[in-house]
Amino acid sequence: MNNRLINAAAAALLSGLCMTGCGTSRSSEISVVESSQTELQSKAETSANSGQTAPAPAPVPASDEDASFDAAMDELDAVASAMASNDGERFVELLNVRKMVDLQLDVQELSNNGRTIAQEERDRAYEEVIASLPVESGNEPAEYTLGTPEKRDDIAVLASEVWDDISGSEMGADLSEADAQVLQEKMRDLFWLDGVYVVPVTLKSPSADEHTVSLYLMHDSSGWHPDGTKIPMMFGYATRMRITASNDAAATLRYALISVITDLSAENQDITLLDGEYEVSGTDFENAQAPESHETKDDMLAYMLYEAPFYYKDAIFAGNIKFRIANGDITLLALEYGEIPDLETNHSVAVYGTAPRKLSVAAYRELTSLEDAAAFAGSET
Repeated sequence: MNNRLINAAAAALLSGLCMTGCGTSRSSEISVVESSQTELQSKAETSANSGQTAPAPAPVPASDEDASFDAAMDELDAVASAMASNDGERFVELLNVRKMVDLQLDVQELSNNGRTIAQEERDRAYEEVIASLPVESGNEPAEYTLGTPEKRDDIAVLASEVWDDISGSEMGADLSEADAQVLQEKMRDLFWLDGVYVVPVTLKSPSADEHTVSLYLMHDSSGWHPDGTKIPMMFGYATRMRITASNDAAATLRYALISVITDLSAENQDITLLDGEYEVSGTDFENAQAPESHETKDDMLAYMLYEAPFYYKDAIFAGNIKFRIANGDITLLALEYGEIPDLETNHSVAVYGTAPRKLSVAAYRELTSLEDAAAFAGSET
């Protein structure tokens, strides 16, 4: 059983569950991938005792023109009303928060070979989750207005990526066939959907400024319904995956560049000529030409750009890259490695990776540029 994977998902739910706009410095936590839902389903078509999850349900047309969408909008209106009136009990009931927390803890029980999670632990986890939600009993009620639903295909793609990660693991390998089947069903409930709309809710209370919170309409095998737990959980989970991949890319590229410098040193080249800071891109690696000599700093840099992809072929897929060379060492490296669409503004922001210091999720949320990432990479831990 891949406990590390399960525990990462659990941490994403139990530590990061929050509606858009309720206290994070960066709300963009979606990972963009190129795989289609159909391709991901074919990868997941394995049996329970093979150690992988069951296939995702066949996609159902996630149209906003069917009656279930209108009914879900009415439900979401009720959620917004509960939020505006600070009716926390009604809010969590409508969003099935308790069910989602218990589902996550059921998965933890299975992943821990049947270790029972006591009801006291479940209650405590539930309280931690609802404490992060944008409802505070006793606050004065606010007026609210529902905005126009906005279709977000990128969130459905995120769900596909998470499902692909789950289905490609060895989950269920250590369980009986019956328990593995139960785990598969619970994981599918946690991590699968095929359509999302974001609905802005504008709130205005008598003594507070107007502000907007985004709620979700989610489509899965049960149709359209409001969501306040699964999607935020996926955002946190996918962000951790993407930053891990970006850090790995930064570390590998750093070692590739160091390897080229080592080659130059072995040829008795004056590698001190390379001391300094540089900003290049994956395209520069892809288009680099081998220089005729290594006599100047520019020649040696051109050689590094040409040779590095032989050590790390994916260097050409990076975005912008900043690195510093000092005495034959790459003392810092930061790169852009893909993008994450922003939940609120519908544009994308870069995902960064750093080395030798690895970027954390918390640190990432404080970054605004590649320069910030480079400063983090070179700072002391």
